[in-house]
Amino acid sequence: MKKYLILKDARYRIRLSDGQAQSRATQGPQVPGKYSKWRPIKHNKLGYAKINNKQRNGKCRQTAISHLVLETIGKRRPDPPCDNALHKNDKPWDNRPCNLRWGTKKENRTDRDLNGNDIIGEKSPRAVLTERIVLWCRFAVENKIRKVSELAKEYGVTHESMRLAVYGINWKHLNGINWVDVVFGAQQRSQHR
Repeated sequence: MKKYLILKDARYRIRLSDGQAQSRATQGPQVPGKYSKWRPIKHNKLGYAKINNKQRNGKCRQTAISHLVLETIGKRRPDPPCDNALHKNDKPWDNRPCNLRWGTKKENRTDRDLNGNDIIGEKSPRAVLTERIVLWCRFAVENKIRKVSELAKEYGVTHESMRLAVYGINWKHLNGINWVDVVFGAQQRSQHR
């Protein structure tokens, strides 16, 4: 059984057990046929392994390892918009051929959402509010305990952001969830009646 898929001039390879990209490209002056030891290729902040490719005009361009894998196994790069390499398991460091396919950005987002990796609510790096806070604010406004403007000041968001969260325009994944059930649990709530 093959353990590695060799890519591009035998300087790069993919370990088929876990999809790790490795390189043995020379550093410093290149001597034909002389390579260093195999080393893992570093990933960028998003987890993608990329390599520098010299173009005909002499400029360097980064190429994703996932693109090289698909081209190496004979899946020619299609024309846009289907020219994105999609990872079936949403793990950008897993570059096994069985995990990759060509697709559109929309298909990539759909895959991400189906795999449960969608960036909503607290998962968003820009989120200021938490799910519990949003549910509490909805409860407070609905039961006329607090006003939207008061809650916005208290939690450090704009009035518009709080209004959109309270009325379910944003944080839609919480629609239909009762704050009391979240805080006390459905069983405890029924015991208190």
